[in-house]
Amino acid sequence: MISKSEIKNILIIKLCCLGDMVFFTPVINNLRANYPDAKITLLAAKWLKPLIPYLNNLDEIIYYEGPYESSGIKKISNTVKAITGLRKRKFDLAVLGHRNNFYGLFAKLCNIKYRLGFKGTKHLTHSVNFDKYTHTTDKNLSILEPLGVPLKNNGTTLKRTEPRGEIFKRNNITFEKNIIGIFPFGGVNPGTDMDIKRWDFSNFISVINTVSENKTVILFEGREPNEKIPSGSSFNKNVIVKTIDIDLISACDVFICGDTGPLHIAAAFGIPTLALFGPSDADFVKPVSINNQVEHILIWKKPSCSPCYNPVTAADRGNPKFWKDGVFYCHTGTLECMKSISVEEVLSSIKKLSDKK
Repeated sequence: MISKSEIKNILIIKLCCLGDMVFFTPVINNLRANYPDAKITLLAAKWLKPLIPYLNNLDEIIYYEGPYESSGIKKISNTVKAITGLRKRKFDLAVLGHRNNFYGLFAKLCNIKYRLGFKGTKHLTHSVNFDKYTHTTDKNLSILEPLGVPLKNNGTTLKRTEPRGEIFKRNNITFEKNIIGIFPFGGVNPGTDMDIKRWDFSNFISVINTVSENKTVILFEGREPNEKIPSGSSFNKNVIVKTIDIDLISACDVFICGDTGPLHIAAAFGIPTLALFGPSDADFVKPVSINNQVEHILIWKKPSCSPCYNPVTAADRGNPKFWKDGVFYCHTGTLECMKSISVEEVLSSIKKLSDKK
């Protein structure tokens, strides 16, 4: 048992990515609830910068780019620099959000007395089983069990930083009711491409043009080259195209997308979501809002080949059945899990969610 009085300076090591970080917010919230006077620091990579202002219960953010540097020399240099700086801060506790021996050794070299994480990661002082059959938020929260403190999963949470009206005003949006946010892209993470998670864009066009007949639709593009609206796409006048923006997500009444970061961001703001799942195992990564007070509709047809993207295949990047050069492929070549989702059932689900607003 780790004495509660020993923990005054906590380092959370969770470098990426957006959706994964949202699923880690119950860990942060429980640390703050049990150690209200401790300083809590997050070690993050640049991929998390857009999300940082919306995270609760953190005292400091330290950015570390070592693992994502392409140059071996630069990676080593940044890692040595980071370890040197972190040792001076004299952390009592490290909470590792990655199952990776590198981060276990990293925390040890930072001279952190207590190092918590999942079994299979070397250099930890305390570890728990990685239960691949539980929801990711419950799995993450279990990392704290060796502390012997009360733990409660109240769902994912993010804080709003600006009133809804001000967000619309800043974005030149005059409509403030029945705002439907749609993000038809996603599946892009550092070093990986999983666009097989996407529903066909032509289906989204049909949905967008139908919904926008009596509601305002904010159609979000991503920041990556393969997350742009195809040229020649035509939409109704009530469709507003914007680059993905967390403030705008927080101002939507309903949010629709696949299994990707913006889905979980919307849920953490308490926004009803419609999630289109295919290759991912929705039982473990479905949206969860604070205290389960918000309705989320999940469309997952679940053919015999789904889910193919799970904690085992996600980690097995060398498996040629699924992976090639960082791209996750449909091993049947059919994309049946996404193609079997119909426009009609998506429209019906949107109506159900928006009618309750």
